Amino acid sequence: MGLIPRQAPKESLAFSSPMASRSGNPLQLAGRKTKSDRIALKLDHFAIMRLLTAVLLVLAACSLSEEEEDRLAAHLQRAQVYFDTGDFLRAQQQADLGLILEPDNPTLNHIMGRSLLGMQDIESVRKSGSFLKAAHKGLNSARTSYSLGEYRLRLAEFMIGRTNLLNAKAVDLPTEEASQMVSRAARTKKNADTELELARQLLETAVAELPENPQSLRLLANCCSHQKDEKRALEVLANLIDVMEKSRAYKNEKLALQQLSVTDESRLRRGVVADIEMEVHARGLVATIYMNGEDFQPAELQLTAILNLNPSVDSEYYNRGLCRYQLGRLGEAASDMRTFLGRTSLEFSSAPVTRALTIVGEYEALQKAGSQP
Repeated sequence: MGLIPRQAPKESLAFSSPMASRSGNPLQLAGRKTKSDRIALKLDHFAIMRLLTAVLLVLAACSLSEEEEDRLAAHLQRAQVYFDTGDFLRAQQQADLGLILEPDNPTLNHIMGRSLLGMQDIESVRKSGSFLKAAHKGLNSARTSYSLGEYRLRLAEFMIGRTNLLNAKAVDLPTEEASQMVSRAARTKKNADTELELARQLLETAVAELPENPQSLRLLANCCSHQKDEKRALEVLANLIDVMEKSRAYKNEKLALQQLSVTDESRLRRGVVADIEMEVHARGLVATIYMNGEDFQPAELQLTAILNLNPSVDSEYYNRGLCRYQLGRLGEAASDMRTFLGRTSLEFSSAPVTRALTIVGEYEALQKAGSQP
């Protein structure tokens, strides 16, 4: 269809409570070893590991001193504050210090995992997994289900991107190399499907426990969309849109009818903006599902609703122009495409710009032909 992709809204830090894991370099042995040497080394290794395990068990059995309890509470509080303000590095540092005192603390594990997720890069996402699993094991709440579900969804999305990249590279390779590349892509896609299923189970649990939490609904809809379960995705998105509309109406009513402090008014206005951003994302995904299924009428309605909420979303003029063109509304399509062309920063040779110019040109040619005697 060639519609322009959308960016997901920044995650709200209100749904929170959520360093890289510490690991030394592996021991490297120089020179050749005899079989007896290797057996001895292996036995020594196992003996050391048993000793370390015993020490850790003894330490775990010991309760923290009053001073350590105070330090732990301070690290936890600071980690939460840093996370809530989006300072993920400092949140990791404080969580890391707290986890030295109490490695199994579920709240600190949650903060550490979510802070790593907040870093966005694939390595940080991968490292977040062990912390989020520990948090979910300790708390087993809707929030930890959501966080662990997000971790698995993010992994799956990286894998899907990798799959697409491998398949694209295979096109220009010789037959044998292309076959190997396609096989790698298939294995990656299989792993992505596994992660999506695990993410789906966790996010369905989170939504069942907190049915009006917008972040859980958003991620579940994304997961269902990746799995090509459009029916469930549309159902979840309808719930998300309903939640956002009610939230926005409530905030607007308070702004209109109540006398508020400057701080409270500013907070509510930021909340309205965040609600609009989330609703725009939800409606955009609904429109994408309908457009991919070539159901252009409901897609056009969703895109119009988006532009009523936020007229500055330039790409949606292009997407609505495509829908209107397919519906035979050439004049309206050309009008949308003109707006898009006047605002876009895309290269003149890009596919969307070329398509928009073609639709405008078609309309102008029709107008010119109609004006001739």
